[in-house]
Amino acid sequence: METAFFNTTVECPICKKENRFETIRVGAYVESGRDTDFCPLDIKWRFPEYANCNPLMFFVATCPNCLYSREFNDAFKGWQKDTTFKTYRLKRVKESHLEELAKDGSIIKQLGEMIDAKKRPTETAIARLLLAIFDEKLNERPSNLDMGRLYIRIGWVFRGMGGSPSVTEASSSDAGSGIDSKMKMWSDSLEALRTARKALFEEVESSASNGAGSSEEKATRLRESQESIIAHEAKLFELADALSKELSAQSQDQDESGESGASNSGVLDVFTLLSLLKQKWDGVPLNEREALKFAAECYQSALEDGKEVSAGNQQVQVCYLIAALSRRIGNYDQAQDFFNSALKVGQEFVRRYQDDKSRTALARKILELAMEQSQVNREARKEALAQ
Repeated sequence: METAFFNTTVECPICKKENRFETIRVGAYVESGRDTDFCPLDIKWRFPEYANCNPLMFFVATCPNCLYSREFNDAFKGWQKDTTFKTYRLKRVKESHLEELAKDGSIIKQLGEMIDAKKRPTETAIARLLLAIFDEKLNERPSNLDMGRLYIRIGWVFRGMGGSPSVTEASSSDAGSGIDSKMKMWSDSLEALRTARKALFEEVESSASNGAGSSEEKATRLRESQESIIAHEAKLFELADALSKELSAQSQDQDESGESGASNSGVLDVFTLLSLLKQKWDGVPLNEREALKFAAECYQSALEDGKEVSAGNQQVQVCYLIAALSRRIGNYDQAQDFFNSALKVGQEFVRRYQDDKSRTALARKILELAMEQSQVNREARKEALAQ
């Protein structure tokens, strides 16, 4: 019987457990197209039981035993033959990962608690992608290019959720009813409160640093006040998360007894957990915009490194992605700079290999996108300046 997946066995390089990871078969789903940052559009599975499944849940392989995570590509599947990884990277990553895993309430453990592929596919996709980023950062020289690839996909997951990390597929059928509706209202209020607090603090800090007569004593008192407010805010998120889990447990008991009720983990789980994690690790994005911002920064660092990005198609693509992501987050000047870079590098590459159509096919496609999106960016910048 034909299925959407087949199993691939890979030994975990950290704990040596032999894992069987689900791998999506070619042709198991189709896409209607790609967005301007290459996000897949309108995914349709050939297998109805996976209609609500996001393929990005399988982009990263996470060891169920130790939670070590990496992009599930050929390099990871063949890591035992990778002399460079085993000689120069494995020891450091293994020690650092296991050290972090042993801590109470560690980031790795908290992300691991989000993983439940059957009940919480969206949360699982985000958690696995973040775990892979966290493990990549444990390397002595982490790959900014790889982290950019992971962050942009977190942004795509958020986009598929309609921009709100607080609504899961499992809870969507109950949205607007009873407890779930009120919990969502509270979740939205908490998110708005945190956003307003962050904007206020940024404005206050800017005013304080530019104001005349400011003293170190005043700056210290200001920081202490801000830290106190953030600590109380974190406590509020913890209490909300505890309530959400309690309601989830009650709901599960009702489901097991055949009674109707809200599904799995409560609508607050994703946002509250990510918000709490952000207190420990500022690399956690809370929405699509933050994820795309991190992705653009990683791609830019990879480009500036001079060694991570290959000349030709890859360089054209990275320049374009920095531009496309910068436009989406409202950084129109940077977007224009990198659209211009993509056009310049792409045109030079195409001219150099003009007789090799297959080699320049990707670059030519990106050039068309860059010209189109550059115009969109100029119009958006003009509108922003007029406001």
